[in-house]
Amino acid sequence: MAKQVSDEAVDFKIASGRYASQWLQWLDGNIWELVPGQDFTCSVRAFKAHCYYIARTYGTRIRTKVQDGLFYLQVNPPVVDPQPMQPSDPGPTP
Repeated sequence: MAKQVSDEAVDFKIASGRYASQWLQWLDGNIWELVPGQDFTCSVRAFKAHCYYIARTYGTRIRTKVQDGLFYLQVNPPVVDPQPMQPSDPGPTP
């Protein structure tokens, strides 16, 4: 059965705001090595999905790899203007 808990009981560290400054670095086109549990606290699978979401948001592509317990990512092309893409104009309605 579901129950309500206090804010202190849950650690929501995957929130984009926490990683905002790191994403601006990680989107520079270099290969970045991240340590699970240190650089991100969610599961590797969830973080990988979030990486692809961020890449789509900024209109770029991303490569990821997990090797020897470390997570690697690289975007190509690098994000020069770190402004998320805005949804395109849907056009006139019929």
